[in-house]
Amino acid sequence: MTNFSETKGLAIDWTTDAMKKSLAKTIWVDTRNGLCYSKFSEVPEDVIGHCECVEDIPPGPSQSDHRGRINWIMRVMAEKRYRVDLLQQQQKLQLRQVKADLRSFEYLFGEELEEVARRDLEESGKRTLHLDYGTCRLRSSTKWVIEDQAKLLEHCKQSHPDAVKTTEKVLVSELPKFEVGCVLPGAIRAKTESFSISTKLK
Repeated sequence: MTNFSETKGLAIDWTTDAMKKSLAKTIWVDTRNGLCYSKFSEVPEDVIGHCECVEDIPPGPSQSDHRGRINWIMRVMAEKRYRVDLLQQQQKLQLRQVKADLRSFEYLFGEELEEVARRDLEESGKRTLHLDYGTCRLRSSTKWVIEDQAKLLEHCKQSHPDAVKTTEKVLVSELPKFEVGCVLPGAIRAKTESFSISTKLK
């Protein structure tokens, strides 16, 4: 859902001449949360590294043509959302292919690497082998391996309660349907209204 009104916590009037001029020039977008800044001076220092500068945004049709203007806004949004979705799908496919390539190489040569590295380490009496493109290490550690979860759980409840994790949470979706006169201690029924859009390309 697009956030139309929140920029640094302030409401923006997108129809003002100042905002139109700003839109026709540059907008700074925080890529983490989508917040927009109309001036570089408004961008907090800790946000600058996460911002993308979007330039030459067209002002669009005249505001006197209300229907034409909102249709233009929806069309541009639809086109840009399509490009975002397409790029995300392409990135997911590329990432899956690269990961598969890495896993297959590790499967074919990983055991050989470990065998040769272990032999070199044993011969040298060292625990670390420095190579041109990385380091192989041998580490020794002792840890608990659970063989019987139920038996261990019963023991920990009595002797090590801090090791037992218990989580309690109310599922709002499972609460009884709201009706007039229905009361739930600790809960109120608030009426909300939201605005959303759904775009499509012809």
